[in-house]
Order: sequence, then structure tokens, then C-alpha cells
Amino acid sequence: MTHCELNFAYRQMICLNHYQIFTKLFEHVEQLARTRGDVRQIRLYVERQNTTAQATYKKMGMHHSHYDMYEKILPLPGQQQQ
Repeated sequence: MTHCELNFAYRQMICLNHYQIFTKLFEHVEQLARTRGDVRQIRLYVERQNTTAQATYKKMGMHHSHYDMYEKILPLPGQQQQ
């Protein structure tokens, strides 16, 4: 194997591990929500350009919602407002 092949295999392994970790966490959160009985939605924030995460969420049965998020970042104490 060449260095590039090893590097690619390593990156695939890391991505797979992240996917597996996320899957387990999501399944746990979903089970907790179902057990409570009063939870109707699970929402995740995702950056628009993060298509890998979006594809993962779709695999988990999630769909794009009709909401957009707006935010105002407040300065830390001692910082000036920009």
C-alpha cells in the first residue's frame, strides 16, 4: 500500500467511527424521547455546507425542516459589541 492509500483508509475508518458513534448516540436520545412519551421532535443544527452530516441525518430518518435559524452573538464581558 502507498502512503495515499493508507491515508485514505485511515480517513474512511475515522469517518465510519464518527458515524457509528453518532448513530449510537442518536438511537439513545431517540429511545429516551420515546420513553418519556411527551417528546414530539428531535432537532439537530447543521451547517448548510455540511452535506455529509445532512446525508447521515437522512439515513437516520430525519428530514429537512421548514425552519431557518437566526442568531445574535452577544459579546463576552469586557468585549465590545461588533
